Amino acid sequence: MTISFELPQDIEQQIRTNGVDLDREARELYLVELYRQDRISHSQLRDALGVSFHEAEKLIKDHGAGHDFPLEEFVEQRAFLRRARHASQHGTEGSQEEELASGLDGMKRNRL
Repeated sequence: MTISFELPQDIEQQIRTNGVDLDREARELYLVELYRQDRISHSQLRDALGVSFHEAEKLIKDHGAGHDFPLEEFVEQRAFLRRARHASQHGTEGSQEEELASGLDGMKRNRL
């Protein structure tokens, strides 16, 4: 598929003087945005750009399109998983099962 769009001449001249491959840059930006929106997979991104896994990861990071989540959420999920592991190793009681179930539901809602 070919996608094209017009740029004002002054912007084009400014960008071209910096030696940037405009076609490649526009393609990368568009595909990384599709990845960020979960419209294409990591594999599709790599294949479309002809890059390795690590090169794709760098592009994703450089464009701020990763699926990272805040440190607070990581700490909460880690604590939840530790409680779940502890409960499974020591048997669960009703209140622990309810806490784990509600924690799991919360994790799913946060990721959607």
